[in-house]
Amino acid sequence: MYIGVDIGGTHIRVATGKSGELEKKEDFPTKTFVESKQDIANAIEKIGKTTVQAIGISVPGPIKFKENKIIKPNKFNAWDDVNLAKEFKEDLNLPVFVCHDASLAALAEYTYGKYRGSDPLLYITVSTGIGVGLITNGSILHGLYYPHAGHMYVGDSGLKDWCGQESDLESTVGGWALQEISGKKPLEIEGADLWFRSMNILSKGICNFILSYSPEIVVIGGGMTKHYNMFFEPILSGVNKYLKIFPVPAIYPASIEEPSLLGAITLAENPSILK
Repeated sequence: MYIGVDIGGTHIRVATGKSGELEKKEDFPTKTFVESKQDIANAIEKIGKTTVQAIGISVPGPIKFKENKIIKPNKFNAWDDVNLAKEFKEDLNLPVFVCHDASLAALAEYTYGKYRGSDPLLYITVSTGIGVGLITNGSILHGLYYPHAGHMYVGDSGLKDWCGQESDLESTVGGWALQEISGKKPLEIEGADLWFRSMNILSKGICNFILSYSPEIVVIGGGMTKHYNMFFEPILSGVNKYLKIFPVPAIYPASIEEPSLLGAITLAENPSILK
């Protein structure tokens, strides 16, 4: 049995599972690191630690790959520069593997999704923020900090992002930016001019991702992708309009409900995928 931990800005989810299946699961609010560490330990004890072989942890990041440290995390109180693998390994006496959430979502789709085995597989999450993960040659692309392509600079008309950068993709078309601009939740402005302007900008960003990573397939998930005709139709139209230098790859909706959590379990089962 393996355990996955998905640490989000507002909630943490802990689940047991193996071979692509989630089993017992706990969900609770994200707090300071010290408080959350205890909550996670309690959840692991509750759902059963005795048969656990390893733990995978999903975090938004940015993460220093070699040191397993979160740096300057958004919405996380007292998590900066924490070595998650070391902290949890010492407390739980189990192997612990840490990875970026969008990268683990890509891993879940690559391993168990509808389009499994497509390589390279580019995963994009479009929700409160915009995240990117890539599986290439069967492994997670990580670099020094994992991809944070949602923070690419796109112009002069966006808001100031939490990282301090102005007018990056996330602060222009991410869910939090649309809500700040409109005063409404993103799905409440579907069909409005702001929505379609945002989809047009996002399609250009996706073209940049495709040009950078050259994937076989693009899988897009997240809270803003719920309605196919409102999200995927303008995105596909934009990508086909703007991508010129090589053919447009297949672009599909995510096929897994909780990909980062399942990806964390998958990493615990197969840590060699994080070379």
